[in-house]
Amino acid sequence: MQKMNYMLTNKFSEVMESRSSGALVQSYQQHAKVEQTYFSIPPSPNSVTESTAPSRNPDPLLFKELLSIRPSGKRIYQLVDQTSTPIYTIIERDKTFQAQKPDIQLYSGADKTCPLVGVVKLYHMHAHEFVVGIGDPNATADDGLGKEMIWESLRRGEKWRHISHTFEFGIGAERRAYTWRRTVKYWSNYVKDMELRVGGLEEKQGELVALWTGTSWHNLKKGTLFFKERGADKEELRKWGIVVVLTAMAIIENAVRRAR
Repeated sequence: MQKMNYMLTNKFSEVMESRSSGALVQSYQQHAKVEQTYFSIPPSPNSVTESTAPSRNPDPLLFKELLSIRPSGKRIYQLVDQTSTPIYTIIERDKTFQAQKPDIQLYSGADKTCPLVGVVKLYHMHAHEFVVGIGDPNATADDGLGKEMIWESLRRGEKWRHISHTFEFGIGAERRAYTWRRTVKYWSNYVKDMELRVGGLEEKQGELVALWTGTSWHNLKKGTLFFKERGADKEELRKWGIVVVLTAMAIIENAVRRAR
């Protein structure tokens, strides 16, 4: 645990010191009308029932389907496959201003006794950049589990709107930019549906590689994640699945915190 705190502190402290959350919040209040005019207002949640539509899997032969459920605990979620087997467990923290601790921890399995495979630091609710870590910051070479952490930045695409987020992933010639985009223009703090496509902000028609579709007006984290299993290498495929889950859950959790 001391090693994890040390690594996260070194990684996050520079950004935390360079930002003043109070100033950012005040700036966002001044520009609230800009974002409000962008998003259309959906029907009242009281007049809409939760979605019972059939699966939106773009291609069942290529896309893995994971359903988000909350088995127990306010800040604990699981992503389960179609046989209800837990593939990932997501544990979140309420507080965001402790630089040495991640806001999201991702475990490969049914609970936190399973391997820790990724972490996210969200900073404050209006941050332009989040830090995503693939791997276990606690692991060391001595226990046989130690592997080099992969750190990536998840950046908001526009200054005043939370409608797109971009990150890079891969090594060498395989490294690409990827962009999550909201596909339903509700109010700023409601993430109903979004797509992940290959390419930066300008490449809106890039290859579709993941899709999140929400199924509840009352719980933004209830929905289904579809992601394309890419690459022949088993380890790279594992890392790809982790980075898709971490980036999607980071965007949704940040929206939840803005809505409070």
